[in-house]
Amino acid sequence: MKTKAKAKVSQDEQARATRRKILVAATSLFARQGYGSTTVADLAREIGMTQGAFFHHFPNKEALLHAVVERLARGFDDYTSELVTNKAGDPMRRVFKIMVAHYNRQPEAAICLATLATEFAGSGHPILA
Repeated sequence: MKTKAKAKVSQDEQARATRRKILVAATSLFARQGYGSTTVADLAREIGMTQGAFFHHFPNKEALLHAVVERLARGFDDYTSELVTNKAGDPMRRVFKIMVAHYNRQPEAAICLATLATEFAGSGHPILA
């Protein structure tokens, strides 16, 4: 019985690792090519998996877009907390420092977010919410 439980945990860990790998690849491709120009075939090729394996983790490319944006949006908490505190100094300067630090840590994530914001600006796409 323990072997089945360990196998299940291992499968779950593998699934999470694969999902993360897909999200990282999508972030990179969306940053370079944009969402509209990136295909599922591009994503699968980027990480060496089949398109069928991709669809095991995400039902469609739109679901992947939402997962990428959700992942990127986690960094917004830093901005919000910085703006609502009553620290001394210019709040815009503090936010700018956070932006630069974020870019230095994860340049593709920052570029991806800017690319997606530009691509979907004025489109009325639900991802803007």
